[in-house]
Amino acid sequence: MSPVGSISNFSSAVTAFAKAVRASGPVTQFNEETLTAPARDLILAMGAQVGVGNLLVVDKSPVVLAGVSVGVPDLSVYSKGLLRLVVELKAPGKGADPTAFTIPHDKDQWQRYSQLPNIVYTDGNTWTLWRSGVACGQPLVLCSDLRDSDAAVAPN
Repeated sequence: MSPVGSISNFSSAVTAFAKAVRASGPVTQFNEETLTAPARDLILAMGAQVGVGNLLVVDKSPVVLAGVSVGVPDLSVYSKGLLRLVVELKAPGKGADPTAFTIPHDKDQWQRYSQLPNIVYTDGNTWTLWRSGVACGQPLVLCSDLRDSDAAVAPN
């Protein structure tokens, strides 16, 4: 049996995520909703692998910061009853750098979400962590292109 958090466990979880996304329907219909259930399952699997059990991942839960509504991110991750992380899903291939978005809706959304202490943006291929509007570390690339059934998933 592989140790908790091992590359083998990580690779298995990412492979299951990619397979679930690809099985969701025709590639021409991939959108952020395509990622919702697979991303939820990946977050739960990764939490269990690193020893963070009892996570609750909620779809479309309104987030309030300092008494002001920030928005309704795609996923909210709770641990011990506290909101720990929100995840904003984008259509596969759109990218995961909210500062590069040009569509007014996405720019407005980032303006609001950049206030959050922990938010992940992902298009399924690439995942980025932002803390209060500042990128943390390098983007994590899980797959070169989920829309390509032959594309490899990380790590290779």
